[in-house]
Amino acid sequence: MVTIISKSDGPRREDMAARKIFEKDRATITRMADHLTQGAYSKSRQAATQPQPDIVLPERQRLAPSDNPRPYVRISPNGRVLLVDLDSSRQLAFLGELRRQNGRTLFRLATQANGFVTTPDDPTLDELADLDGFEAPRKAQQEDLKTLISQRMGLT
Repeated sequence: MVTIISKSDGPRREDMAARKIFEKDRATITRMADHLTQGAYSKSRQAATQPQPDIVLPERQRLAPSDNPRPYVRISPNGRVLLVDLDSSRQLAFLGELRRQNGRTLFRLATQANGFVTTPDDPTLDELADLDGFEAPRKAQQEDLKTLISQRMGLT
């Protein structure tokens, strides 16, 4: 269907003539459209007129937060250093992140002095305070950082 929009209130004479031509030659236009699209035009129009069945998607099962979380230290691909529950993979605490400064990759503890809004609790900050600025440019040093944090927090 062709809709012609004009500034006048009613349809113009030319618009009415064009609409009559389109309506009179609808079969030819449809046949040409099917020929050009290899039948996809009629199939799409037919699919649009048929009622669509209701699709029922299964609900996602959510893991309930466990009463006894098993925390471990994880460094995400974007450099965030997290304390995560092993069973549910939920984040328990944000410890800091690896930042590049002057060509070096350093661990920055999540403190307000380092520009973070949320900080870990005070005992965690006290345990990890001397790791702020730990240089971890390669995967091996990142594993060392994870081990140090785990030992300081009593996870190993």
